[in-house]
Amino acid sequence: MKEFDIMKNIEICKEAISFTGLLSKGQKSVLKYMLAFDSKGGITADTIKNSSIISRQAANVHLKHLMERGFVDRSKNRVFVYYPNKTKLQEIIEEYKTSQKLKKT
Repeated sequence: MKEFDIMKNIEICKEAISFTGLLSKGQKSVLKYMLAFDSKGGITADTIKNSSIISRQAANVHLKHLMERGFVDRSKNRVFVYYPNKTKLQEIIEEYKTSQKLKKT
């Protein structure tokens, strides 16, 4: 399977994230924010906190739930770095595309 390129599909990713009923409003906003960064570089909880109006604790809670649901992966490089899970994004994009096709019929 060809690797999913988030940056080439960022708009449809954001639409699919907004569409899905699997995530809370806060989780959706954190996941969308993560898409603005290079998926190979990842993002820290501090970066999320410093660039938005949510606290570090709220950022950590949203990230924890996103990880539990498989939307985000994490690695440790001196600090924890979070990455969108491309496979999970592809799944919600397919769900979104299917729903759009059904609306047209």
